[in-house]
Amino acid sequence: MSSLTDYANNYIKNGLYITQVYINTNSEGYKTVNFPKNWLNNLRKTTVQNWSGNIAIATGHGNDCNVCVLDVDSPSHRKDGVNGLESIEKWQKEHGAFPDTRIAETPTGGRHYYFKVPQDIHIKRGSNLLPGVDVQGDKACVIAPPSVYNSKRYKWINHTKIAEANDSVLELMRLKQKGRDEEVSSLPQDLNMISEGGRTNYLVSMIGQQNFASNKASKESIKAMIRAENEMYCNPPLSEEELERQVFPAIDNLPLYEKKETDHPQKLTLMSSKELQDMYIPPLEWLVDDYLPLSGVVGLIGSPKSRKSFMALDLCLALAKGTKFLGKNTHKHDTLYFDLESGLRRPKERQEMILARQEAPDNFYIITSDQDVKQIDNGFIEQLTDILEKNRNIQFIVIDTLGILRGAKKLDYTIDVNDVKKLKDVCTKFNVCIMVVHHFNKARGSDKNGDIFDKISGTNGIFGTLDTAWLVDIERGSTIAQFHITGRDIQEYNVVIDFNEQTMKWEYRGTWSEMEEARVQNAYENDPVTLTIKHILEKHPEGWTGTTQDIKDQSIELPKSINVTNAVLGRTISQYKVRLAKEGVDIKRERRRSNTYYIISSTSATSSTSATSSTSATDNMDSM
Repeated sequence: MSSLTDYANNYIKNGLYITQVYINTNSEGYKTVNFPKNWLNNLRKTTVQNWSGNIAIATGHGNDCNVCVLDVDSPSHRKDGVNGLESIEKWQKEHGAFPDTRIAETPTGGRHYYFKVPQDIHIKRGSNLLPGVDVQGDKACVIAPPSVYNSKRYKWINHTKIAEANDSVLELMRLKQKGRDEEVSSLPQDLNMISEGGRTNYLVSMIGQQNFASNKASKESIKAMIRAENEMYCNPPLSEEELERQVFPAIDNLPLYEKKETDHPQKLTLMSSKELQDMYIPPLEWLVDDYLPLSGVVGLIGSPKSRKSFMALDLCLALAKGTKFLGKNTHKHDTLYFDLESGLRRPKERQEMILARQEAPDNFYIITSDQDVKQIDNGFIEQLTDILEKNRNIQFIVIDTLGILRGAKKLDYTIDVNDVKKLKDVCTKFNVCIMVVHHFNKARGSDKNGDIFDKISGTNGIFGTLDTAWLVDIERGSTIAQFHITGRDIQEYNVVIDFNEQTMKWEYRGTWSEMEEARVQNAYENDPVTLTIKHILEKHPEGWTGTTQDIKDQSIELPKSINVTNAVLGRTISQYKVRLAKEGVDIKRERRRSNTYYIISSTSATSSTSATSSTSATDNMDSM
């Protein structure tokens, strides 16, 4: 099966320029499509090494061939049951058949008909040309295979070349542009079609053209549509203040849909195992390779004063610049940091420490407690949504801390789950990652032998609802920490990190097993027991036999002698036996009468030599 990158490069090579697109479903069950900021001026026109995410093709004069698309809905796509497929069939019977052309099928069973339009004709995006039939032209786009929506993908149903639009196609595409051809054809090639002076009237007219009551659209849904229209078609776009003052009041004159008690919940759809097997699902996208997926809520959790904020700030800067974090590659994105504990002075000082006189990135944004940041139940979600709607390139948000965002709340599992879920809903809507900085519970954190995840402040609802958890386990006063990473879609990691007080950054030291092995090896190499055994073998290369007390006596000749009981010494020798063997030292233990003897020899010596030629610290020892 071709990869996303293969599809993307094939479109580009054929003059069809592309952009990323984010497809979600809103609370009312409608599809929402979000684009990167200023996407029309940043279309991808050269081949890519790697492409992740859904693909949208710019239509009309946004591509080399002026390819426009008839967008035909199936009955399952429309809540009013309108069948665009029937409308197209009826049109062709009355006005002439379309030429054979490339057709894509949508996840809801609709069709996208691709046609090349003469360069001197400008097709403007239009809705409801016929019942259930739209057209995508200049300054618009169409979602292309193999993009995914609701776990189903767009797919080509044929591989026919894109045909030249005939009279029947052109007449349909221009059906609602009658009398405006001269105006449309005179539009500038740079696609900046609606300039100052006409923007307000255009957007107000867009509100008037839609039947929002029959489509069951809310006031917020209409505003979202108008914001997208403003971003794509107005040059320059109206500000949010201008929209609120000049455009949105027109919504109050519309008959809006009001939910009734007779409304039924959306029907559920069964999916077979075979359908799931055949389904294309895009691979997981990363912010930090292996450690942090692109979407979802992640908790950065540790004891107070454990330098979590430095880690979060460093991560924001690394993502904004695309530099490594804890030795892992990052993928460059705009970032936003809510420092709810500080004014501007503290993050400025910390940023300067981390940057070490490097230039700060202009795509990392900070909001501090100087501003009126609301709590999660009192307006914060609306504030964050507003920011993300206006700044589509922001993909990573830090909230420092979760406790301040939530305010004082009683210990309640359901409340904890619901608060995290509110943030998850934002992640899903905008395809972003939100990191919440949180604390260990002081009382539970005193139990060093307990499960580290039990130390998290609050109920298990917080940890259970997070998509990913980063836990920093550090002793007060230390710079070395265990860093635990776990999540729904990622491998579990347990690594050791070290806070560098010169650079004010956390640095990767190794996995916990690697660091533990290094610690044990270092203890072994410097243990007087190891040094004494090696010393004995250097003095007696032919081999040596003695008791634990004899070994302790031999250690007196070294700078540091063995100072443990005979029983502890015996256990230590057993513990080090494998490590000593790797260095060519063989130790055998023999019990004789009331004493235990240790036969120390080089692994190159034969067993017979060891038995007959060794120097004994006890005369006339019989063999066992």
